[in-house]
Amino acid sequence: MDDAFGDPVGYSKLREYLVKFGQEYSQKIKAILVISAHWEEDFPTVQLGSNPPLLYDYYGLPESTYHLNWSAYGNTELSERIENLIKANGFITKREFKRGYDHGTFVPLMIAFQKPNVHKRNLALMNWKKAPAALENHPRNEHLAPLFVIAGATGNDTGLIDYAGTLMGVKISGFKFG
Repeated sequence: MDDAFGDPVGYSKLREYLVKFGQEYSQKIKAILVISAHWEEDFPTVQLGSNPPLLYDYYGLPESTYHLNWSAYGNTELSERIENLIKANGFITKREFKRGYDHGTFVPLMIAFQKPNVHKRNLALMNWKKAPAALENHPRNEHLAPLFVIAGATGNDTGLIDYAGTLMGVKISGFKFG
């Protein structure tokens, strides 16, 4: 996608990072679990659709962005395993079969993995606002909450900054674990 927001340098650097990321990992991974910043539910919700569509959950962008295509298939067995792991840790879960991949999922992944050859799964987080003092500490929760999942999943593994840049005047980062 051409730069539609006036930051060609920021987008160029981010695109370069994502392409390099895809080249490095596309043959090494079997599946990707996405903890979406753009999908909240009352309970952790696992996507079980076999070939979810794209969800154009944005507005005011160039017409071409509403016709993007990226076919990434799901894996029911993997989704059920994820669901069972969540339940085994005391959480109630829900299942979703029809929801598509939101822009926070498909845009970076379609740049990194132009020809999807790994299974993708989305997981919705619980509503952040229920946490004590949530709004006082982070009034815009949707981009922070997935980091908690990552931090918990990594255990004692130390994360490394894999990407640091600026996009439209905002600092953005990518972290690598393992």
